[in-house]
Amino acid sequence: MYSLNIKETISDNNSDYAIKRFRLGPLTVDRPMKVTDARHITESLFSDFQLDKKTTILESSKEFRVSDINQIMALQSSKDLKDKLNYKEWFREYPFVLSSTLAFNPFNHFQNLDEITGYLDYHYIYSNPFVLAPSIRIPDISKKKEQIDVNQYIQYLDHVIEILSYKNKKPIFIPIPLRYDIQSLGKLAEYCLKKELFCIWFDFDRTAMSKANIARIRYFLRIFNLQERIDDLVIYSTNLTRALQYNMRDSKNPASDVLASLVGSTFIGVNREPQRFGSDPKKKKEQLLKHKARIFDVDNYYYITIEKSSLADEIKRRTIKKKFNINLNSGFLDYEFNSQAKYFLENQSLRPYLAEKAMLKHYTDGRLLDSFFGFQSDLKREFRSIFG
Repeated sequence: MYSLNIKETISDNNSDYAIKRFRLGPLTVDRPMKVTDARHITESLFSDFQLDKKTTILESSKEFRVSDINQIMALQSSKDLKDKLNYKEWFREYPFVLSSTLAFNPFNHFQNLDEITGYLDYHYIYSNPFVLAPSIRIPDISKKKEQIDVNQYIQYLDHVIEILSYKNKKPIFIPIPLRYDIQSLGKLAEYCLKKELFCIWFDFDRTAMSKANIARIRYFLRIFNLQERIDDLVIYSTNLTRALQYNMRDSKNPASDVLASLVGSTFIGVNREPQRFGSDPKKKKEQLLKHKARIFDVDNYYYITIEKSSLADEIKRRTIKKKFNINLNSGFLDYEFNSQAKYFLENQSLRPYLAEKAMLKHYTDGRLLDSFFGFQSDLKREFRSIFG
């Protein structure tokens, strides 16, 4: 298995935050970084935001049904194939990866997994300079037909890794679906350790950086830590909701995606949000448009409404447009990841910096912050609430 050559790891002793330094194709990686959503970028926007290919990764996140996989393997036109993969020709000049999720259990639809080899070869060729091996969506218990237990999932991984490793010179990131129960995640951690698979990607599958997900990741990472291999890990986290919870009536929603660096992520991928419409689709759609056109507040870690933002009026007018909004927030997030890294390198601790963020101060009375850095005693929390 082709692996990354990590030159240096600088870890926070009190959390899973870490700075990993290495080269990856044209990329010089020296801190956690935000990935650009390829589904919502154009050449003109790329130019407007002055993105640099030395620090930019484009990600196209997509779910595939059985019919999609069969259609991809039957395509003859390169244009049709690129459209199906959300790939644009100008992407070839920049690092580009596909984060694909199969919305079905492949063992239920194909007699032999060799039947999807063609799809995997397309997935490999269009991803560069690394590959995110396709994940499988773990459905809720009501959808028994498409359930895939962890042992079967490991069989799937064995096959996918074998196909992608053929004459391979790219790091392959192993998908870890966070919808699995915690014991299944432990089995996946042991599998990765045994196979020495140290590039992994957490598939949040439209969930937030909740306490449950923090606990699952903590459990997964501890297994590597106990074997003293935590410094070898490189983590890519994606399909994360941008907010911890949503309230259209509230001018500020607590951010979720900015917290991905605190679970050891070096690459923070794209957001995946569930669609929500009410009984009056037209009215609700207008409200949803304004609600989604929120702006990430780097000082307080909230997604705030346009009206509450201090941005220039021209920027505010453009922010209502989805593509501009996504790329603007992506830039703000990357700026904040850079600020986190600078503070950490200067102080060797990140908690004091984060403790000043209003959202982390007030959301669940600071207990979310404790989830990343260890819990303070009730006496210390009470003291803090009285004396600031």
